[in-house]
Amino acid sequence: ALQRIARLTGLNIIMGAGFYLEPSHPHYVRERSVEQLAQQIIHDVGGGEGKPEVLAGLIGEIGVSAAFTPDEEKSLRAAARASAATGVPLSVHLPGW
Repeated sequence: ALQRIARLTGLNIIMGAGFYLEPSHPHYVRERSVEQLAQQIIHDVGGGEGKPEVLAGLIGEIGVSAAFTPDEEKSLRAAARASAATGVPLSVHLPGW
């Protein structure tokens, strides 16, 4: 859908990778390790084998709530590892913003 929208509008759309606040996390975030989540993000930005059709150009917006849940910490650590491994910028949404 993003490719079609970009083509039709002439806009340069940059897709993000990673996970926002815990209530919006897919169920598998709780089950996977930091390293597994980092590898998924690395794949999404084209840093792994078998690149996706559309690459994310940004890691984020990674959600950190005022409660900063264990799964949000896991998500943030995975995003930071993926950014360090690929050089892709990381955007974090902090509480109160």
